[in-house]
Amino acid sequence: MRGFTLIETVIYLALLSMLMTGGILTAYELMQGSTRLSVHTTVQDEGNFVQRKLAWALSGADEISMPASDSLSVTRYDGNTVSFRRSGSAIEMREDAFGGSYLPLTTANVRIMTLAFVTDEATPSLLTVSFSVAS
Repeated sequence: MRGFTLIETVIYLALLSMLMTGGILTAYELMQGSTRLSVHTTVQDEGNFVQRKLAWALSGADEISMPASDSLSVTRYDGNTVSFRRSGSAIEMREDAFGGSYLPLTTANVRIMTLAFVTDEATPSLLTVSFSVAS
């Protein structure tokens, strides 16, 4: 007699199915991890972009005013006024030199949970900016 018995065939099929299941689960986990990493990177990049825009506006500031706790207006050394505000789940920026309409700094990929501008009355030149970003 040559060939495999029924028991041997069933055992080989069971082993092959376990290997295939493990491979499919591993591939699925890799794709999920890649998606999570992509979302995390997007949130981090947009948060860093907002920080750089705020630093740029404040680096040449002559005058700073806060009409509300979640809005900031900066008059720069060249007379251009740059304003920031929270609108829904986005941070928006307006430059008076470029038409004066608010444009979003963040995309729909992230939500701005909080935005606060705070100055200390003891040291009025100190401005603290805090915001939280989520996907």
